[in-house]
Amino acid sequence: MRKIDPKADSLPLTYLMTPDGNKFAAQDVGNFGMYVIPKTVSEAKMKQLLGFMDKLLSDDVADLAAYGILDKHYTIKDGFKQATEQAKVDNVPDVTNNLLQIAQKYDKYTRAYYNGIPKEFYDRSKKIIDDRSAFSKPNAAYGLISQTNLTAGPELNKKILDMKIKVIMGKESLAAWDEFVAKTKADPTYLKIVQEMTEAYKNK
Repeated sequence: MRKIDPKADSLPLTYLMTPDGNKFAAQDVGNFGMYVIPKTVSEAKMKQLLGFMDKLLSDDVADLAAYGILDKHYTIKDGFKQATEQAKVDNVPDVTNNLLQIAQKYDKYTRAYYNGIPKEFYDRSKKIIDDRSAFSKPNAAYGLISQTNLTAGPELNKKILDMKIKVIMGKESLAAWDEFVAKTKADPTYLKIVQEMTEAYKNK
């Protein structure tokens, strides 16, 4: 970006603010999914697999997955890992980096870093992550089960997403969005999902 314009900037939003002044920032759920070992796997094999997973989360392997090979794909200056041009050629790190998908250890500032980011951008993004922690809220519904949501939820979510895209692209107005929200809130299927999720929350 700065090769085109030396003054170019990319500033993540710290939060959104509601009309009554409340700040909001989404909070990640803390996981990307899960690994499952079938019951048919022997205990000895299972222990091998778990040992392999432990090694994947070691500092050395996690750094290899995230940054590549030291002095080839990245250098370290003042404690900051800076990607080289070879890292871009080898797609390290990149969304197509399969190793990164299974060997990514927890790092509070993972989202602050990307390939080639200037250190001042990285430091600023870290501060934004720290600032968000003061008012970001977790999704209280995460992990709760609604049988109705399991069957009817995908179709309902698709309708919501489709409408969001139409509004963002200017194909529907904000008034149409408000009408859609009001209609959805009165939908019997949606109300049943809310009821089941509320009960699940009370019983967890």
